[in-house]
Amino acid sequence: MADRKIKSLLVELLKEGHPAEVLAYGISMYPLLRPGDKLVVHPVKPEIGDIAVFDRGDVLVAHRVYKIHNGVYFLKGDSLLREDAPIPQDKVLGTVIERRRGSKRMCTNSLNYKVLRQLMPQCTFMLGYLFHYYARFHQKLLRCLK
Repeated sequence: MADRKIKSLLVELLKEGHPAEVLAYGISMYPLLRPGDKLVVHPVKPEIGDIAVFDRGDVLVAHRVYKIHNGVYFLKGDSLLREDAPIPQDKVLGTVIERRRGSKRMCTNSLNYKVLRQLMPQCTFMLGYLFHYYARFHQKLLRCLK
């Protein structure tokens, strides 16, 4: 119940034009985003290559925009094998502008991010397989080491 209330508050904040910080919990954007990363989301519409945050009903999802056509966003997680269903513009809540992992930060103006922003929309379907298997291997390795 608390998770739904928190999600509702985050959606409300973003819709009202306020930035929000959310916690990443999945591996669909691996290796760029990992479980436990903090994402700073600004309520601006993303462009191709950006990481968009959208409301999937039960959860907020952060995936990369690889195409925009007639107000519809086409997104895919970097380590997923398939793209998401097309997302209407009104379901897109904002853009990830910063990732925090411990004391490390990666902002959208960093060179690494700019390279990924340019590279991933064209290569996401090919690199998705590599990232998909890497993410699963890395997660299993981490569980074994605990």
